[in-house]
Amino acid sequence: VSAVVITEDDAIALSHKRGKLMQREAVQNPGSMAAVMGLSFQKVEEVVAIAGETGVLSIANHNTAQQIVITGQKTPLARAIELVKKGGGKAVPLNVSGAWHSPLMKNAVEEFRAFLDTVPFRRPETKMLFNATAGEESDPQKIKEIMARQLVQPVRWHDIMRKMLEQGVDTFLEVGPKNVLIGLLKKTLPRDSSAKTFTVGDLKGLKDFLATSRG
Repeated sequence: VSAVVITEDDAIALSHKRGKLMQREAVQNPGSMAAVMGLSFQKVEEVVAIAGETGVLSIANHNTAQQIVITGQKTPLARAIELVKKGGGKAVPLNVSGAWHSPLMKNAVEEFRAFLDTVPFRRPETKMLFNATAGEESDPQKIKEIMARQLVQPVRWHDIMRKMLEQGVDTFLEVGPKNVLIGLLKKTLPRDSSAKTFTVGDLKGLKDFLATSRG
């Protein structure tokens, strides 16, 4: 919406449809998630490969260099948590209602893709980085495909933050009730970084921030 790719009404319709499809798949294909801390991405990949031999398991989020979320069926997930602890890491089960960004959501992809095709998409008016690819895209049809595949692909937050820093971005603003994302960013920032970070919890705070930044 902020890049004028879709309207606010279409964003609400897409969010509603996506949520319904994900909930449907979560009921039909039960699973859960866990946050892994203290291990490298490569080590977590190894854990997932071993534990995944007993069922569906994959990486859902690459949040920081050593904070990765895994997702899948409960049996392989429990096995992965054991392996993480044996490997010197920490694994915290997440209070979620489904195994988001896992192959367990695959039956929702085609239906969501079809729904996306009913919504007009425009070329972005500002640069966008997509969390399924950590890359830029401006072609409306390719954006739709990315958004459909995003249901079953990991969120590449760490890669996006690194790319923004490499491109010279020096100011980051999190709009929302907490500061979780800024906290993840700070774990990625180099020690000598001069980047500024801000959090805004409500509309008044956002207006105040914009007034300050313009000044």
